[in-house]
Amino acid sequence: TMCAVNLSGCYGVEIENCDLFNFPESIISISNIFSGGVATAWNDTTNRHYIHHCKIHGAQAHGWGYGILQHNSNGKSLAALVEACEIYDCRHEIACDHGTLANYELRYCNIGDAWYYLSNTGAKTYSGQIDAHGGGTNASIAAGVHYEIHHNTITSNPGKPNAGIRGIPK
Repeated sequence: TMCAVNLSGCYGVEIENCDLFNFPESIISISNIFSGGVATAWNDTTNRHYIHHCKIHGAQAHGWGYGILQHNSNGKSLAALVEACEIYDCRHEIACDHGTLANYELRYCNIGDAWYYLSNTGAKTYSGQIDAHGGGTNASIAAGVHYEIHHNTITSNPGKPNAGIRGIPK
């Protein structure tokens, strides 16, 4: 309810040439591949979502704030190709939830700073632009499956990593 586009239980959606902004939870949410659905590999051009030539910005909720988020995969792989987008001013520009079987290809994008305001002080703080939650060194809680990140322009994002893969990809 707090996102611009909710791709839940579907495959192969194309989002093209959109300016999507100022939704607190996430701008584009990819989730809930149901038990009868197919697992989508990172290079599955028929079923993976294709997000391109979009401007995605302003997801700022404390504890949320994702430009593009993959989560709640129900044991099936989720996949998205993100191409030629401008993504900035979100808490995390691109993220997947811990344990999610996420697959991303991120190419030819301009990735700006990832930041949000701390809820207790209101101070601006920076966070990782590309974020994959996981179980740290616990391999049973995967940090996604496969990532292809190439041909992007990424800002220095003061004091925080550009990509934080917080666990072991499956």
